[in-house]
Amino acid sequence: QRKVVGILRDDRIATLKKFLSKIPRDKVREVCIDMKDGLRKAAEAVFPSAKVVVDPFHVIADSNKRMDEARRIEQDVHRKRKVQIPKKIFLVGREKLTEERRQRVDTLLEKYPGLKGFYWAKEKIRELYRQPGRGEATKLLENIIFNLKSADDAELIRWGNTLKHWREPILNHFDNHTTNGFTEGCHTKIKMLKRISYGLRNVEVYWRKMLLGFVPSRSYFHTT
Repeated sequence: QRKVVGILRDDRIATLKKFLSKIPRDKVREVCIDMKDGLRKAAEAVFPSAKVVVDPFHVIADSNKRMDEARRIEQDVHRKRKVQIPKKIFLVGREKLTEERRQRVDTLLEKYPGLKGFYWAKEKIRELYRQPGRGEATKLLENIIFNLKSADDAELIRWGNTLKHWREPILNHFDNHTTNGFTEGCHTKIKMLKRISYGLRNVEVYWRKMLLGFVPSRSYFHTT
């Protein structure tokens, strides 16, 4: 059963660990997190027997961020010629592009070869999450990491090291296909409640307002 179990006072790791330590360890089999080392360390410390899963959305978002950063750097290199390299076409999944748009991407990659490695990796990560099981995903992820770490670009090598660091949490997703979708939906609802309340400056009022927003769920506010 999916439900909100708490809204913490702040987002400090110490606060999170204190809250998590009250949950029986034997009840937790998986912990799904954003792609942040602090969250991973907290989960591993409090629930040493549980699998840590990094949410697919955040892995893909990280790849898009790296792709766009490479695009902006390439654009800056050619700024004297007032070059404008389009953004969206590189971030949309290739499988969603029309044939004409794909050809446009390929033309841009030929014109700006420094973007090729980033685009390849970004698309491979999208492909990773279309794999039917952990075995296939493992092979593809290893291929991505190998190619990135073998690249001439320091940023691509750094990306490869990041994926290697997150290898197990990424692959753990394929055991039960766990995601943070429900949590992200709660975040969206909280933002909506705040917006229709015209902003909430008092923290206590903010907590109570959010609590009411999730009634009749058996939620509670963690304030200690």
